[in-house]
Amino acid sequence: MRFKLIPMILLALTASGLSVQRIRENEPERVVGLPPNLKEPARIKASFSGWQSLIQQITTTAPMEIFRGVPRKRSPAKEFDKTDDQVVVKRYGSDFYIEPIPGKAESKRRITDRLRDPGAYSRFSGFKFCGGFHPDWSFVYQLENNEIEVHLCLTCHEIKLFQGRREVYCDVDSVSYRLLVEILRDFSLEK
Repeated sequence: MRFKLIPMILLALTASGLSVQRIRENEPERVVGLPPNLKEPARIKASFSGWQSLIQQITTTAPMEIFRGVPRKRSPAKEFDKTDDQVVVKRYGSDFYIEPIPGKAESKRRITDRLRDPGAYSRFSGFKFCGGFHPDWSFVYQLENNEIEVHLCLTCHEIKLFQGRREVYCDVDSVSYRLLVEILRDFSLEK
């Protein structure tokens, strides 16, 4: 009886937007946030109206963690490209390595400045033919009572913003895209 309640408890936690950890047969699956809910192009494009209220909450003093996305699987035999010692977490439906990437405060500030810039965002132009949104980076900002998570896909030039159940889809303008790539290149070398 006690074990039958576990799926109901996990469902309740997931519905509330809290981070949960589910246990599979052999390996724990770590989950943060809800999988994206928007599927229809019209609703995805309409989500853009909420982008400003989210980025206005991000401050340069908000603690930020950066997570690297798990590369796309290269062969059907692999679930994803990773070594056995790399633990993965599913963040809003996408796979990321669980350990945040350390980096210099100056690099984090430059990323935050870019993500706070209203000029960095443009209305979602539609699905790309690159294999779909597959975020390379996740930037997680700890706010007073919650967090905002920003996923960046360098292949599609897209950003998804998440806060609890809210999700916003945007394209990245070309100038901001180039600046972010430059900053992230430097950031990647800071290991």
